[in-house]
Amino acid sequence: MATIKDIAKLAGVSISTASRALNDNPRISEATRTKVKQIAAELGYSPNYNAQTLTRGEANMVGLVFPVTDQSALANPFHIDLMRGAGVALEQRHYTMMVAIAETEERLLETVKSMVTQSKVHNFLLLYTKEKDPVTDYLRDAGMNFVVIGHPEKQGDRFVDNDNIQAGFLATQKLLDDHHCQHVAFVTSPHHWSFEVDRQLGCRQCLNERGLG
Repeated sequence: MATIKDIAKLAGVSISTASRALNDNPRISEATRTKVKQIAAELGYSPNYNAQTLTRGEANMVGLVFPVTDQSALANPFHIDLMRGAGVALEQRHYTMMVAIAETEERLLETVKSMVTQSKVHNFLLLYTKEKDPVTDYLRDAGMNFVVIGHPEKQGDRFVDNDNIQAGFLATQKLLDDHHCQHVAFVTSPHHWSFEVDRQLGCRQCLNERGLG
């Protein structure tokens, strides 16, 4: 089986240059990158991601952290869509997913800690935001790379805002216009998730615009 050393020898470059070329490092000229990649393809070279994990000290994985979830709870279609999209993006970068899901904050935190210390997962996507979240606090203090879905708890945290206020507004609008509901009730969980607060706000905005608030 071909190795990076074989590719470097045939390309007439150092092993480090060959490695950078295969990883599209902009410091390597386009001509060299093209040459190295062509040789790699001809040799049928396949990167050893396990070796890269040992070298970097971190795994080619991203941890997907679900909000605290009871075993009897129905699957959230939004989370499934997120996993599907994340999976497609990660596959293109030769990364895989590892999921953290638990019924309590304590068990969820222990799972995430195990992913960091034992599985060497250093990149995380949290499918929720919550004030005083122990998981977020741990990842922040440990210097891990993470992104949250929703409004970040602290300034400086990276996030993707999926606009739950607008989601609540549009859902209420649909109930009123398409299903002709006369009384709309907004039901929340006991966890007080930030996305529930935002969706309830959007619902109220819609009702107020219709004079039903």
